[in-house]
Amino acid sequence: MSARRPTPSPATPTAARARSRLSRWVLVSALVLACAGLTLVTAPVEAAPAPEQPAESVTAGAAAYQRFCGVCHNNDGSGIPGTGVEAGPDLRGLPVAYVDLVIRTARMPIVHRPVGAVEEELTDAQRVAVVDWMTDAFELEGGIPEVAAGDPGRGQPLWLTNCAPCHSAAGNGGISADGTIAPEVTDVDATGIVEALRVGPFEMPRFGDEVLSEQDAADIAAYVQELSDAETTPLGLSDIGRVYGGAFTGLLALAMVGALLVVARNGRRPAVGPEEAQAGETEETEDTRQ
Repeated sequence: MSARRPTPSPATPTAARARSRLSRWVLVSALVLACAGLTLVTAPVEAAPAPEQPAESVTAGAAAYQRFCGVCHNNDGSGIPGTGVEAGPDLRGLPVAYVDLVIRTARMPIVHRPVGAVEEELTDAQRVAVVDWMTDAFELEGGIPEVAAGDPGRGQPLWLTNCAPCHSAAGNGGISADGTIAPEVTDVDATGIVEALRVGPFEMPRFGDEVLSEQDAADIAAYVQELSDAETTPLGLSDIGRVYGGAFTGLLALAMVGALLVVARNGRRPAVGPEEAQAGETEETEDTRQ
């Protein structure tokens, strides 16, 4: 007689319990990772508080203006006509946010050694002193905006609609439809982003309250900070932007669904008692002997 193929032995109760524990572990791990991913991409980003600036006197602000700005804008702020590097527009009556923005982003002063402009960028203390002095001396209008806590989730679609066509979706700059070069903005702080929205520096259009509310502007600023800040979470994950974070969360959701399927599959398998396990071993032994 030909020997029959041995029948696989049913799983023992110990193996079933181990498989059940493994399934629960997989499910719990997937749930934890999914919750971590959702927290990663949905937590609102609060505007960082402005750093404290050293006190500067009015005299220091006037001296800084004459040294860094007057060479192109005249000591009285009336400007120097022309198109050369040494020419500069009239500064009198400009918005405070405009003046602060161009210095904050290092667009000014312009380095041109033949006319005496040699500084590449002012320090924060110098910027504060110059802007404070100019506000009084040249009757600048308004003030520097206070940026509220923003939600990058709300800021993303606002950014894509109003800003990305020129500055790109990633904020790394580009060229607008009319050929104007739009700079990178990922290195601009939240205050600078809101200032730019409100004053429309250079060729950029101005976005007033009727277009973007204060909260809208704060949300856009929060989204830009999310693009530029790659902060590591306690789980070792990097906050690399809401678009990539959404994709990551989707993968976690798929992992959780897979874990649920594993649990459901194991749950359908009948439990094996000691008698049935012993019977299976006996049948296998008899078949092997034949």
